[in-house]
Amino acid sequence: MLLVTRAPLRLVLSGEGSLGSHHLERQDSASIMATIGYHTYALITPGPAKGIRIISSDYGEAYELRSCEMDDTDAAFGVAKAAICYLNLCDGITVSLSSQLPPRLGVGTPNAVATALIKGLAFWSGLDLGAAEVADLAGNIENPQGSLGVAKEDTYAIALGGLNLVRKTRNRITAEPLALSAPIEAKLEAGLMLFLTPPSTNVSHSAMRAESEHPTNNTLDELQHINTAIHAALEQGDLTEYGQLLHQAHLLNSQARALPTTPLERGYRLAHSLGAWGGTVTADEEGEGTLMLVCPPQAQEEVSKALTQLGLLYRPITLIHDGVELFQTLPWPIAQTWQDLYVSRQEGASLR
Repeated sequence: MLLVTRAPLRLVLSGEGSLGSHHLERQDSASIMATIGYHTYALITPGPAKGIRIISSDYGEAYELRSCEMDDTDAAFGVAKAAICYLNLCDGITVSLSSQLPPRLGVGTPNAVATALIKGLAFWSGLDLGAAEVADLAGNIENPQGSLGVAKEDTYAIALGGLNLVRKTRNRITAEPLALSAPIEAKLEAGLMLFLTPPSTNVSHSAMRAESEHPTNNTLDELQHINTAIHAALEQGDLTEYGQLLHQAHLLNSQARALPTTPLERGYRLAHSLGAWGGTVTADEEGEGTLMLVCPPQAQEEVSKALTQLGLLYRPITLIHDGVELFQTLPWPIAQTWQDLYVSRQEGASLR
């Protein structure tokens, strides 16, 4: 049997990018997340009789998992190994992973990998899980050797799909669809721009860690107020207000003030000077990440040209409503010829 699952990547429209990680780590939070038209794919096929083979096209590497005893965590296979061991699978499958955007960019790739794998591996084991069940299991993936970068809030947003207000409390995660009218959603999509750091970007750890301080209680209160106002602005379709609120939050973010020389921060400041209302910068310690902008359509061409010349990569954004999906094909022996195989696929393929 051949299984293909895919899980969309996501953007944080408010919350994580505007409030900063310190806030989300310490107390309850609410984030507005949107799934976008880029996916992580997991292909599951029969594999070696002993062990499990994992192939990652994102990293150009392969790995043989011989037991469910987790060893060292690595970027290419940490999430995949944890998901396989979490479901107690030991032998007989090959898992191939591929994402449409490079990893480590702050668009939820580890969470999409976990979500796609849990959906596919559970189905392979005989469990047809719903989106919320997939999200809950994927969000519980852990590794004793270190963090895998899987956030339960993200797995809910990714598994359910669409625009969601995801609330995290100490004991539970809830996801409420954000009720935007079709014209407002189209207006939002038209106003969003996404830029990525190129793979060759290399910023030293010392530069990235410079004086990033914890925000004060007053700053957190102000950021929470901004986050609430962002929710209202989005529901009303006021993109100007939304972008300006993101800009206020960006200025309050201590990391942004401390790191004015990173490529993403330089790109943000340049875009704002050219007419972008605001946005968010999401970067790791090596400076790789994304810049999301809210920009009037008439300024987008100039902004795109300027940031491309700066070395950032532009990627168009499509907001989508599909969450995690599973495509099941019939067993290979049913098809005797390529024509039979094509007919079998058309008649027997199902989308879950």
